[in-house]
Amino acid sequence: MEADIDIRPVVVDKLITFSEQNLTSRQVRIEELIVEYDERIKTYETCLDEARTLRRFLGDEHDNVVLALKLKRGDVVRVVCPQCKGSGMKAVDVTTGRLASANRTAFETIKTNPIRIEDDPTLRCPECLGKRWVMMERFKG
Repeated sequence: MEADIDIRPVVVDKLITFSEQNLTSRQVRIEELIVEYDERIKTYETCLDEARTLRRFLGDEHDNVVLALKLKRGDVVRVVCPQCKGSGMKAVDVTTGRLASANRTAFETIKTNPIRIEDDPTLRCPECLGKRWVMMERFKG
């Protein structure tokens, strides 16, 4: 990423001594470079966003592999979440029919596009974070 610009810094007092033609050509060249570098910035931001998305994906996959290895060796076991009983959602207030600490009724899941538990942090069980199970170390006695 080497900058290849042909514009050098010049103080305003010095620029005043330039001819109008030189100032105009300098202005045009600076505007061309601004457009060029704006395009570069957009390209780099796109590449950076893609790299960050891939990095998140690879991190999640790495965590899954580590967890699978622990499960295969028997170091840990998955247990149904004791707090939400495997639903992945916060406890329901049966007297009002509303989810605890949420302003939604029980009937809002009938919509054509129901909100997934993983996407809405207000609905997730605080214990298992919507995964429906928790990890526990296996007792080896």
